[in-house]
Amino acid sequence: MESGLDLERELNDEQREAVLHEEGPLLVLAGAGSGKTRVLTYRFAHLVRRRGVSPSRILAVTFTNKAAGEMRERIEGLIGRLPYRLWVGTFHSIGARLLRETAHRTGLDRDFTIFDDDDQRRLIRSLCKDQGLDPTAERVGRILSAIRRRKSSSAGIGGGEGNGPRTPERMEFDRIAPLYEEGLRRMNALDFDDLLLRPVRLFHDHPEILQEYAYRFEHVLVDEYQDVNVIQNETVRLLHGAHHNVCAVGDDDQSIYRWRGADVRHILRFEESFPDARVVRLERNYRSRKPILDAASAVIGHNRGRRGKRLWTDREGGEMLERLEFRTERDEGLSLAREISRRIGDGRNRPADFALFYRTNAQSRSLEEGMRLHAVPYTIVGGTRFYERKEVKDLLAYLRVLVNERDDVSLGRVLNVPARGIGDVTRERLVAFAAGRGIPLRRALASAGEATDLSARARKILAGLDLLLARYAERSVAGGSPHGILRDLVQELRFVEALEEKEGERGSMRAENVEELVSAVAEYENRNPESTLVDFLAEVSLLTDIDTWEEGLDAVTLMTLHNSKGLEFLRVHIAGVEEGLLPHAFSMMSDDEIEEERRLFYVGLTRAKEKVTLSSVRSRMRFGEIAPCVPSRFFEEIPPELIEERLLGPDPARSFRPSLFPAATAAPREKQDPFPDYENESQEASVLVPGERIRHGVWGIGRVEGVEGSGEKTKITVRFDAGFTKKIMVRYASIRRL
Repeated sequence: MESGLDLERELNDEQREAVLHEEGPLLVLAGAGSGKTRVLTYRFAHLVRRRGVSPSRILAVTFTNKAAGEMRERIEGLIGRLPYRLWVGTFHSIGARLLRETAHRTGLDRDFTIFDDDDQRRLIRSLCKDQGLDPTAERVGRILSAIRRRKSSSAGIGGGEGNGPRTPERMEFDRIAPLYEEGLRRMNALDFDDLLLRPVRLFHDHPEILQEYAYRFEHVLVDEYQDVNVIQNETVRLLHGAHHNVCAVGDDDQSIYRWRGADVRHILRFEESFPDARVVRLERNYRSRKPILDAASAVIGHNRGRRGKRLWTDREGGEMLERLEFRTERDEGLSLAREISRRIGDGRNRPADFALFYRTNAQSRSLEEGMRLHAVPYTIVGGTRFYERKEVKDLLAYLRVLVNERDDVSLGRVLNVPARGIGDVTRERLVAFAAGRGIPLRRALASAGEATDLSARARKILAGLDLLLARYAERSVAGGSPHGILRDLVQELRFVEALEEKEGERGSMRAENVEELVSAVAEYENRNPESTLVDFLAEVSLLTDIDTWEEGLDAVTLMTLHNSKGLEFLRVHIAGVEEGLLPHAFSMMSDDEIEEERRLFYVGLTRAKEKVTLSSVRSRMRFGEIAPCVPSRFFEEIPPELIEERLLGPDPARSFRPSLFPAATAAPREKQDPFPDYENESQEASVLVPGERIRHGVWGIGRVEGVEGSGEKTKITVRFDAGFTKKIMVRYASIRRL
């Protein structure tokens, strides 16, 4: 036993074997809920406390900021406060940091901007216009997807264009892609794929830099190895070369990101990239009850492309899985919400105990409707993210211009935000003036007084904007507080007032997002007191859907199956378990694609601690028409003794086991009824009147003070007990009478 790390008590035999591994490559095949994060953090702590390795000489990499933050917190809990600049982060954040560190030696400006999806589309749209191509959303998306595929493949490392037929789409790509790369270079910007690709190219082109970093990192720890693409695999292979100490943790049964370049073959053939690797299997599950694990193992056992393992647990007993079938997706959403509401209402569960998973974001509509009508508080992951809201992106664009004067996309976004009298004609003339002089838009702004085709009024407005940006850029260069810069900028721009004057009540809601952004910067600065505006912008640009999920919120979580990986909930509902959804229609062209869909289903099953409910419908609205649905083949892969069925009724056309609800008989007890006839329910109870007491899913208890409109347009004014008044659109609210 070592000081502060009781490995005998806190780890099982297999976990301890992985943590104590001495030298050389190590692959830890960690099944769902088997404690993989514990292994990584304890191995980090063991290397520092027992082996004497400096924390700065360990590189620990994962895939989300949320996971990286959790890893750092756990390590600090084991060995104490860590250095601020520790090398623990995502592949993208590590890549960005490495590129900034080496910028002065490679000709890259260290204050580069990171373009997100919206920025990339704006650039491609502009290039299409310049080239006489109609910048339709379809064309822009097609070109962007082709650029991403190339950058995340082996062709990206070599810089070759790749081979293929000269189709119109290929010629379109060949025409725009070089201009896209030139646009990024001119604006001192990188996209997400560059953060992975550029370091690998850097190592290939500058062996001395590779040698420096490979020797710096005595140990490389990689989480979620089943999700790496060819670029990430090459990064790890290069960096481990000096010491040959790589510890990769992953689960081939949870490889679900093929669509973004992940290749399960990297973990299946780990020993080919890292010869003489030792393999340790973690098969004891600490999360789920036995029926859930047995069902998940039976399903994933149908995949051929896997290394093989079988999860087990000593958590015997537990509820069987439940299968429900509904007439329509509306019935599905309303019924699942009603059951959740009952369990919350009688005290058996809290809202946060539940998660509703689905294959596509489009499915969330009917599920959200059910939550609202039953006044169940919920949060949705993967909708319009906070940092993608217009007013938030506008302010972030201002900040990006302060640190990177070459970012034409960001400056173009805010030239007239808030409205300052810069119309389309002025914008076009300013852009033409910049192009004519071969300078960034920001420098053109500073020289606008020399643009003879601009009116005197326009030149005056542009000069004022130039002075404002120059003052705040100077504060940023001097290392000014990110929070102070944003706070003062918002006030000087009268940003909140402009929103409220322009959009009224909707503007007030947007203003709350502005206030939240200012608070977010303050919180970031408190967590990272040495940070700069560049650091904050880098972190924000790399956030994923799951990074912005409010984990502590007492609400039902709605999210896609892809977003659910790495999480756990007491009770899990998977909706839409149907052919064409799960497995998805686009994934039926090959056995490999079906196997990935099966892994996705397996991930959903293994998020649950106590209970899994699976549902399907007989018909679903698609493209405005009602289409029949067939239950997923995955139902047939679950042993009958592990699943209890609550079907709509017998259907001779179905190949599945008979319904437990016989047709033409009395309805089952209410607590077991999965298909209530909501169309016939009285709507009188939905009418609220002044004086009534209600509970709102977010703001708590209050009294109705006024009612406006009727039907779907009904609004109520509520004075909440917390001391504030809100006007609420009833249709979109989570409200319950008291």
